[in-house]
Amino acid sequence: MPGFDLSLSEKERQALAEYVITLGPPLPQVERSDTIMELGEDPVIVRGMLPPIASGATAHTRGLLIGMPSGMSFEYRLDDVRLLGLRQGDFCERTDWVGRGGTELKPLGQVVHLMENGDPRPMFWRDSKALETRMLGTWVRGPEAGVRYRLRTEAGGALADVEESVRVVSADIVTGFRRSLRFDWTNTGEIDLRVRHPGEGRPIGFFPTDRLEWVILRREDGFYECRGSSETWKEASSLERIELSLQGSPGSRSQIELITLISPEWSQRIRNSLSEVHDR
Repeated sequence: MPGFDLSLSEKERQALAEYVITLGPPLPQVERSDTIMELGEDPVIVRGMLPPIASGATAHTRGLLIGMPSGMSFEYRLDDVRLLGLRQGDFCERTDWVGRGGTELKPLGQVVHLMENGDPRPMFWRDSKALETRMLGTWVRGPEAGVRYRLRTEAGGALADVEESVRVVSADIVTGFRRSLRFDWTNTGEIDLRVRHPGEGRPIGFFPTDRLEWVILRREDGFYECRGSSETWKEASSLERIELSLQGSPGSRSQIELITLISPEWSQRIRNSLSEVHDR
């Protein structure tokens, strides 16, 4: 069968597609209100194509939105699982179940946080090589929700299955989010986590507490971003990139928490809040 690009112009292909649609059953009339997905008392998860989360970022054919009752939604790419950013406000308009499908999801909330300007690099590494993060599924348990994925080497060997949960965190006048990562190890090995600077801004310094280690960044909008982890950082860590290391063996389990908080100021009041946030 000859290729269509040599036989039909773009206009002719569009006309042909519209004609083929007329051969099927009539399309139902759908009001816009019928396409709006709203958040309630439980988390909501929806998969579909995602438009670029920010200017210059990439669209994703396989995407995921996790909407929380708080009005915060978490946006992921799934081809190689990575958190892209967070939105606050209305959840999602979904039209891919009307007509003949194939349309993008339309996230409605305002973007309040971007991971590396909406195009994050890999977070998991081994021997200076990025690990593949293969999607396994999603889950909702009460007020919490998240994703499961498998960490694999270039050669296809599985190292660990990760269950990642996300939720909103607040303390005093700071607010943000927590990512809890639980590793169920299927092989013996070591995994490095590289948590990078989120975008433009000026590093302020390190601030360790009894239970968490923090790096403080002053963003271009004047707010302060506090990024903490429950694991001790490697010597290679800097104000631009935090590095962590986890080791495991078959049947063992590890867990780490990554917390990001936004504050309008950097003061003793905020320092006190960061010292208590692990218990919230």
